[in-house]
Amino acid sequence: MRKYLAPSLLVVMALVLPWIGTLFVYVDKQGIVHEPGFYTVPLAELMMLGAIIWFVLLWWQDRRKKRRSKAAHHIK
Repeated sequence: MRKYLAPSLLVVMALVLPWIGTLFVYVDKQGIVHEPGFYTVPLAELMMLGAIIWFVLLWWQDRRKKRRSKAAHHIK
């Protein structure tokens, strides 16, 4: 299951990235909220989507290999 390590790390990064972005939020003297890390939210969503697609592709490839190996054993 080592092949699932990279997409799992991508999921963790997608969950942590917005929290890191909120560390830099501040309110100035006029009461305006500044969120320089706001771009991390859509970036994290893209990372999560990429990880989900990656997981599905790996699972699908693994399932295809198992089906092919079963079919090869039945033919012999």
